[in-house]
Amino acid sequence: MKHRKTTLITTETSEVWVIREVARGTRAWCKPCGAQVEMVPAELAGRAIGANARKVFRLIEAGRVHSTDKPDGSSWVCLNTLAQIEESGNEENV
Repeated sequence: MKHRKTTLITTETSEVWVIREVARGTRAWCKPCGAQVEMVPAELAGRAIGANARKVFRLIEAGRVHSTDKPDGSSWVCLNTLAQIEESGNEENV
């Protein structure tokens, strides 16, 4: 009887986001997360995931990304939930 040798190769990846426009981000309370989180304007959030602001607004409307509206009318996005959407790769379905 011949013995077969099997080699199992496992790869592990990690991802780091660098948002260069830090001055535009802010720490704020995310009510759904129940924590202080980093929030960025919707336009910057779109660039972080390689999409436009319209796609980010669809994610917000679908309840998949947390956001808050500022008094000036701008929408700010919770980076925690944005990262979860990006990791799952499910933003295509919105």
